[in-house]
Amino acid sequence: MVKKLERVLRIYPKEDEQEFTISILCENKPGVTANVSNLISRRGFNITSFIGASTQTEDVYKIIIKLMATPTGLKGIVKQIAKLINIIEVRNSFNEEFLEYEMLLVKLKYSIEKHGDILQVVNHYNGEIVDLHEGSITIAFNGTPEKVETIFALIKPFGCLDVVKSGIAVMRKYEDDGADC
Repeated sequence: MVKKLERVLRIYPKEDEQEFTISILCENKPGVTANVSNLISRRGFNITSFIGASTQTEDVYKIIIKLMATPTGLKGIVKQIAKLINIIEVRNSFNEEFLEYEMLLVKLKYSIEKHGDILQVVNHYNGEIVDLHEGSITIAFNGTPEKVETIFALIKPFGCLDVVKSGIAVMRKYEDDGADC
């Protein structure tokens, strides 16, 4: 049994999983997002971010998914998604470059002693104080996923009470048809 497995692994070497982004344009109909997420989860892929939003066209919806997959697995899942009813277009980060943006809301323990240090991080990373109560402060930051992770690592030692990330919004870096919004 072990020798047979070794032969299979030589023929089909194990690929390392990476994080990929899939951008899907679909008809704005009930159940489309459920069908897409079910298809991905049934095939054993781990979704790290899933967001949906309306587009400039009322009856078209955009779904943006970040998931862990191998390049071969990504190609397969993209083909399967494209076959679903109500799907208009599927693009992925393996073939194209995307601009990525994310928002972070973080509620911290607040005291006058920490005020200067917190304000320094807020000002340096163009954050916005959205709520201030006795004992807590809520701040919004936005930027690339890497920038948001850096900010969170810096702000976490102040005493994180709650945190919410928006999920990653993406847009193709290079538009090929020049269409207007």
